[in-house]
Amino acid sequence: MKDWADLPVSAQVKRIRGALADLLRRWGIRDTELQFIFHGENTTFRASAWRGDFLVRVARPGYHTISETRSELAWLTDLHAHGIVCPRPVATRDGELVLPLDVPGVFASHVCVFEWVDGTIVGRRLGRRTITGIGELMGRLHEHAAGWKRPRGFDRTGWLVMTGQQPTAETQAAWKLLPAEHRHEFEAIRRAAMRAYKSLSHPRDIGLLHADLHSRNVLHTPRGLAAIDFDDTGFAPWVTDVAVASAYWDERQVERFRWLMDGYHRVREFPAHQLKHLSTLIAWRIVGVTLWVTGRAESNTFFRARLKALQAGMLKLARGALEREYR
Repeated sequence: MKDWADLPVSAQVKRIRGALADLLRRWGIRDTELQFIFHGENTTFRASAWRGDFLVRVARPGYHTISETRSELAWLTDLHAHGIVCPRPVATRDGELVLPLDVPGVFASHVCVFEWVDGTIVGRRLGRRTITGIGELMGRLHEHAAGWKRPRGFDRTGWLVMTGQQPTAETQAAWKLLPAEHRHEFEAIRRAAMRAYKSLSHPRDIGLLHADLHSRNVLHTPRGLAAIDFDDTGFAPWVTDVAVASAYWDERQVERFRWLMDGYHRVREFPAHQLKHLSTLIAWRIVGVTLWVTGRAESNTFFRARLKALQAGMLKLARGALEREYR
């Protein structure tokens, strides 16, 4: 059998689809109902069944444990119950929210299913009203997280790992794969980010975040803006969500930041002292994405074929972020 890392994306997806056939019957979903969406950190499908549409998410090994995924789903369930538009986890017929997927030759760990959120990805359509709405959505997520009594055993990534102060084996391996030019410039950004996060290490500065709330993880829906893809959920200083949301804006960055904060302040006050680090933390987010792409290229031919161009683009973005001031 051909090694997983050498398979084209289409072949990897085909193997995953085949492995799902029996498992999805536990949710009342047939393999023939699956429409492929994306194959990156996870592999996702849209399932159209007689009782509605669903998102099927297949996790890769080594990223999150089943315990961590169950904790993510616990937060999503409570967010949904409080009227925040987001994917609602769906249990199997016997009440399980997460099932392991352990099939020889398939690089996968476990599976969960969500009700499909019908909407349109925001993407590059970033006018003032939309960005203000994203800020308000972020504020609602933070307000809920700050007041939520988490269930016993809640298990999500701690802030030292989330911020990179305690690097994982994966990020360390990806760092060694970077071109020398990137390592040199990114090391300076890393040191500055570590100083910033060290100054934000007090418990009052840290909360449970979406942690990936960029505009492709926000949908326009009939019920307003919805946040999707909570797979990176974890603990970090609140400003981390702002850095993620701002990292890929290609124009009018400072003006858009003000719109974002206008929306946020409709819900709650943002801790202003954290924002003085925003330029550095945006650059550090871009470093993190570069490391992610570099690591994924080892086992994903889609990223491998585009790696040099993606790395070059990220380096340019990081340089630009350091040149701006957000007030």
